[in-house]
Amino acid sequence: MQKMRFFRRCLPLFLAFWLLLAVAGAPFAAYAGESVTVRDSSGQVCYAAPMDPENACPALQSALDTVRSGAYGTCTVTVTPGEYRMTKSAVLASDMTLNLTGVTLLNDNAGKGNIFISPNRDRTGKDYTGYSALENCTLRGGTLDYAPGNTNGSCLLRLAHCKNVTVDGTAFLNNKDSHHAELAAGYNVRFVNCLFSGQTNQTESSAEALQIDILEKNRHFANFPAYDGTMNQKITVEDCTFQDLICGVGTRNAFAGRYQKGVTIRGNTFRRLQGTAIVCTNYVDAVIEKNTITDCGRGVAYYMCKNSGVTDVFTDGSGKVLGKRNTDCGSRITDNTISVCQTAEMDKPRGMFLYGGKATGKMPAGNYAVYNLTVSGNTITTTGGGITGTDLQNCTLADNRITHTGAAAETTVGILLHGSSGNLIEKNTCTALHNGLKCMDASHSNELRSNTVTNSRSSAVCIVDSNGVEVTENTIRTGATNGIFVQRSKKARLLRNTIQAMGHNGICLAEKSTAATGSNRISGCRRYGMSSQPGTALTTVGDRLTGNTKGQGIAQGSKNMKFSTIGSTRLVGGRIRSGKYKGKIALQWKAVPGAKQYVLYRRDGSIRGKYRRVAMHTGTRYIDTAPKRGKTAAYRLVAQTKTNGVTAESPVARAAVRIKG
Repeated sequence: MQKMRFFRRCLPLFLAFWLLLAVAGAPFAAYAGESVTVRDSSGQVCYAAPMDPENACPALQSALDTVRSGAYGTCTVTVTPGEYRMTKSAVLASDMTLNLTGVTLLNDNAGKGNIFISPNRDRTGKDYTGYSALENCTLRGGTLDYAPGNTNGSCLLRLAHCKNVTVDGTAFLNNKDSHHAELAAGYNVRFVNCLFSGQTNQTESSAEALQIDILEKNRHFANFPAYDGTMNQKITVEDCTFQDLICGVGTRNAFAGRYQKGVTIRGNTFRRLQGTAIVCTNYVDAVIEKNTITDCGRGVAYYMCKNSGVTDVFTDGSGKVLGKRNTDCGSRITDNTISVCQTAEMDKPRGMFLYGGKATGKMPAGNYAVYNLTVSGNTITTTGGGITGTDLQNCTLADNRITHTGAAAETTVGILLHGSSGNLIEKNTCTALHNGLKCMDASHSNELRSNTVTNSRSSAVCIVDSNGVEVTENTIRTGATNGIFVQRSKKARLLRNTIQAMGHNGICLAEKSTAATGSNRISGCRRYGMSSQPGTALTTVGDRLTGNTKGQGIAQGSKNMKFSTIGSTRLVGGRIRSGKYKGKIALQWKAVPGAKQYVLYRRDGSIRGKYRRVAMHTGTRYIDTAPKRGKTAAYRLVAQTKTNGVTAESPVARAAVRIKG
């Protein structure tokens, strides 16, 4: 009985204590029965209201308008977990975090419409310029999807004229005939840890789930004036997942002379995409790195030029470039893992497609080359091609590993250059492709250095209609035809390569090509170490050709002639002390087997610089009667033999003699 009286006396105290806790904790707890709340930075409630699950927009928009009023500073808007339909686009506000954790919003607009948009003229009556419409806004969590039967072809999220915006951990689902999210004129906009999944009835030409677009009013980004040419800068897409889509992320369209700057696409996962995972158009200072791309039609596309029929490229109507045409991409595509295969949208899969060129059609005339792009450290597994580049200038393609896993076809080239010059192709590995490396269509003055090409289905390295290409220190093994094939190309330099076990020849020249070889090691080929077809010119110096089934070399002409490389000699020189030739220089050397003549060159004054030919000689001694007194006479000697268009030379022998005044 006493215990009961004690309990009755204490009950009001307990109730008062719990009421005090409830009041004290109110700023940090969800309002019971309320679906959306707005709190200021101190946690005080500024707005709270229930949301109708069948039409959540009025209450949610009121919450966002509360933030937009500016009366409460930076705010957090929280929506109670659940599923809600959005029958009208909600306009986002600056200086807020919108917390949608556990929330699913369904796009149920009767016509065209989105779930969220940045402020625009239609909804605020104001034109925004630059990045002034939306600032310092974070969208956190939640799922944005479409109501059943919504086939209006609208995005879930559209942002323009915005700055310092983050979308973190949001899922974008089940788009039809549009993009999941679309961005134009953004600065420091980040999509992190987001999911983009499900897409139907789009074609490969314009179907990125996340489109980083141009601000163009008629066809691409209507209803977001002012159309002041503001471009995206410092856009980041990181640690997101793109799956079961047509295309992943990027840009299709361009303004001539204006560029998307500082785009970073890093650490994302792309799987089961019908088209291209990452599309870059008019990107400068971009970073595409550490992405994983699996079972897609194409990995990465990088464009600095697109002609009519490929994309929409706009000017101001005058036909003039809107800004200064960029000549330096300053971008890199590095450390990505890419697996591509044939899909319904991509019958010729490629790991990467890099494209520049001389413009026609809608583009103002000019050369829009891909200049200074680095592609390195990528691993590509493909049933089609590896990396294809058109009009690449001064680019570096290095340390990429490309493996073909499908049937042999002529289009399956590891690294293929069209009309590209001055590039370094270095330390790449190409396995089981039709050709490992190929320069064609006036791809002049490229250097192919220290690459490894194995199990090629045809020639491992091809130089076609391209002059001045240097192929040095590569390892080429076990191919179906030739190790290095040069066709209709001039002044190729093929130096210090190791070529083994080719089905035809180690090196083959065709159709009036000219080439110089030196210090190559060619062995185990089923035909010849070297083959020079009619009308070609080959100079070979110090090559070692061993164990090739039909011989060291074949020079084809009116009469086919086998040839061998020739060995080295030693040149010795000194002043004559007496007699008829006193003061002159006597030179002698050891005869080289197979040599038909010896060519002697001299330079006066130093050993470095240009030498001039002073004699062609068949013997092994020569007296130089015209050295300059008070100078050093530097000599170079090569042993030489000629067969049809083949000139076999020994390595250079050198000597220098000081002539006293």
